[in-house]
Amino acid sequence: MLAACATPGGQTPLASTGDAQQAKPTSPQGTTAQATAGANPASAPVAKKPLTIRFDGAPVMGDPHAKVAMIEFGDFQCHFCRYYHRMTFQRIKHEYMDHGRIQYLFRDFPLPIHKHARGAAIAAHCGGEQGAYWAMLHELFDNNGLGQSVYLRYAKSFRLNVPRFKRCLTDGSQEAGIDASVKYGHTLKIDGTPTFFIGTVEGDHITNVKKLSGALPFKDFQQALDEALKESGGTN
Repeated sequence: MLAACATPGGQTPLASTGDAQQAKPTSPQGTTAQATAGANPASAPVAKKPLTIRFDGAPVMGDPHAKVAMIEFGDFQCHFCRYYHRMTFQRIKHEYMDHGRIQYLFRDFPLPIHKHARGAAIAAHCGGEQGAYWAMLHELFDNNGLGQSVYLRYAKSFRLNVPRFKRCLTDGSQEAGIDASVKYGHTLKIDGTPTFFIGTVEGDHITNVKKLSGALPFKDFQQALDEALKESGGTN
């Protein structure tokens, strides 16, 4: 079974699917809040807040008005992310995004063990400033080498304003957005890439969330997406 690139100090998570859930809150003694409430009738049960995943202005592919969204947290230097984008992403794009069935968002989660991942994320957003985010993303995942010379070569091939692109790579303008995405990923307990969330769109976030981890085969994404479309009343 394929796995995901892991964060430092953690085990490499095996590819898996499942409904995203929040852990039960515990008391200082380690008993669950529910058990504590049962022991003391005067205590009100603790309601578990449904998980939602925010968009936060992430780049979108597909119909921005679609009722279902798939959000990827990825790392451009992660070989499992690269495998997913080479082997599975294009089929998802063809069968879902190209037909307006879902919207797809990419959020940055560069792992500190990958020295070029952050720079590649910056390059993708610098391309996005000139309308080439997804083109840059595709090339970055399709290339075995990363670095400024590679990014500049792509900028030229996309006919971007190269001096503007080059300034963007070093002026720090993309840093805050990438930092915010990583910080948010940690609050979601993401410990490896690629990690995916699929759910029903409500404004600037998704609900009824299903989490998938690792470079899974297409059929696993297909099942999760079709279930989400059915639940949302979207086109299946």
